[in-house]
Amino acid sequence: MNLMIAKRTKVAAAGTLVALGCLTAIALASGSGASSASNVQVGRTSATKVRTVVVHRTVGVLSDVAAAPAAAAAPAAPAAVAAAASRS
Repeated sequence: MNLMIAKRTKVAAAGTLVALGCLTAIALASGSGASSASNVQVGRTSATKVRTVVVHRTVGVLSDVAAAPAAAAAPAAPAAVAAAASRS
């Protein structure tokens, strides 16, 4: 029985090595050629412009007049925040 397990292990290892060899051959064959060098040249000549826009907003700041009634009525504060969020 032990001989059978050792034979299966060797066959599995050999099959794995053959599969890895095939994958290596395919990878090397697909990576070679003049087309990859021309793709690099095209990538270097066409520069991509990236624009960054920073938006500054102040959200949720109330004036002193509007803050006084909102502080007195605690249940009204979530409705006021929801209304302010819908305006933005």
